[in-house]
Parts: sequence; C-alpha cells; structure tokens
Amino acid sequence: GWLSSSDNPLTARVWVNRIWQWHFGQGLVETSNDFGVQGNNPSHPELLDYLAWELIQSDWDTNRIHQLILDSATYRVSSDLDADNQEMDPENLTYWRWKPRRLEAEVIRDSMLLLAGKLINVVGGPSVGNEANRRSLYLKQKRGEFPYQQNLFDGPNGLESCARREVSTNALQPLWLLNSEFVHEMAESFANRAKTIHRVFRLALNRAPAVEELKLLEAVEREHGLASVCLVIFNSSEFLYLP
Repeated sequence: GWLSSSDNPLTARVWVNRIWQWHFGQGLVETSNDFGVQGNNPSHPELLDYLAWELIQSDWDTNRIHQLILDSATYRVSSDLDADNQEMDPENLTYWRWKPRRLEAEVIRDSMLLLAGKLINVVGGPSVGNEANRRSLYLKQKRGEFPYQQNLFDGPNGLESCARREVSTNALQPLWLLNSEFVHEMAESFANRAKTIHRVFRLALNRAPAVEELKLLEAVEREHGLASVCLVIFNSSEFLYLP
C-alpha cells in the first residue's frame, strides 16, 4: 500500500525519527508529530534519510535501526562536559555529549518492583488496578484518576496526543520517593533480597560502591538498617537517570 511504499517519503522518516527520539530524548525532527509545514526542519537531514533508507532496505526491520543507533559512536559518547563544546553548542545539536535523561514514570516504578523481587512480569491480558505488581504498562488508565506516580513524573495526561513527554523537577518527587508507602515497601523487600550494601549496588547500579560511598552507607545501615540504604539508592540520580 501507499503507506509502506518506497515512493512515500514520510512513513520511513517518521518511523526512524521516533526510534531516534526514544534513544536520545529528542528526534532528529523535534516535532515528531508534525512533519508538515508547521513542523521543524530536521537537524540532520542526511542522517534521517540514511536511517529511513536502511529501514526500507531491511524490509522495515525496526531492530536494524536500533542496532545501527546503539552501535554508533554518537550513542556511546561520554556525558562529560567540555567547556569549548558547551560554548559553541550549548543545545547539544551536534550530539557532542550524551545528555543524561530521567527515567520515565513507568520505568521508575517497574525498576523498584524488579529490585524488590515483586514484579509480576506476565505478558498480555487485561489491565489491572494500581495496587497490582504488574508492569505499569498494564495499570488501568482512567482519565482524571491516573496512577499518582505517573502524574508526578510527567506521564501523559490521556486527553491529548503526547509526541514527547516533558520532564519536570519539583519538590513532590523526592517527597514521594522518600515517604510513600509503596517506595518504603519496595526498599524493605529489596533489602531482604540483597542482604548487603555491595549487593544493593550491584543489583541497582551495576557497580561496586566507592570507598567513600561504602563508608557513609555503612553508617546509615548501622543506624537505620539496610532498607534505608535502599531508600537512598532509590533517591539517587544514578538510579533515576540514564547517566
């Protein structure tokens, strides 16, 4: 059909632009819902054309585009700041650095459930109530009554098309991460599962703690228990962001 025809200039470009946006937080065309005259021009038109052509040539294999992006030097570039580059390109339009991005609301919740050993990772089926331990994808979405953490961490409102989620930072987010019953339950279960600070770091951050980190968190554990250490990790930028 016309939608997937090689003569159609839009479908493949829209497709790969969305994939790029999922990986980098912003598409090569920033207005990913609008490729028309009201939308933005692509920042890298030749790259967009190349990826679109690769998608068509691979018989519309999305995994091929993921592979190209993940294997690229652009995706693997450091997040370290460089003063000269920052001065020349403060918006990072040339992708000279990886821009750390906060995890989506659903991923934050699901990651806690996974670390606590409570995630019910069953695929498919009807939606479930907010108290269920299934992936957030399967939680009931009632307009005006969305899961609290979804609203708190900039989930879509369900009333209009959401081409790209905004990311906000506000005081209610750390308050929820420190005080909510759900997070405390996840921290307790994570502590029971991990047993040690080293294991907490390995499971949550995929690394060993630094000497100074270990010293400080051992003091927290002695005074408040390992669950409080897990709570600290849940509130850390390294857990909440793609660094």
